[in-house]
Amino acid sequence: MHKDSNNTGWAPSTPIARLRHRKRSSEALGEGSKENGGRLLVNDHNKYKSMWIRAQSTIWMIGSFALVVYMGHLYITAM
Repeated sequence: MHKDSNNTGWAPSTPIARLRHRKRSSEALGEGSKENGGRLLVNDHNKYKSMWIRAQSTIWMIGSFALVVYMGHLYITAM
C-alpha cells in the first residue's frame, strides 16, 4: 500500500475507508455489589428444586431417546 502525499496520516484517503466504531452501551454501570444481580443464590432452596427438576427431565429424555433407538427404524423416523 502507498501513502498519499496530501494525506496528514490520520484521515482516510477515501470516504469508504472510514473507521467504524462500536456503539457504546447506554446502560449505566452497576455497583460492584450488584454485579451478580444483587442477590446471590448461596442459601436459596429454589436452586436445589430447579436442579432436581432438571436432573429428572434429563433422565427422562435420555431414557426416551434410548427406548426409541431400541424400538427400531420406524420409530426413529417418526421421532
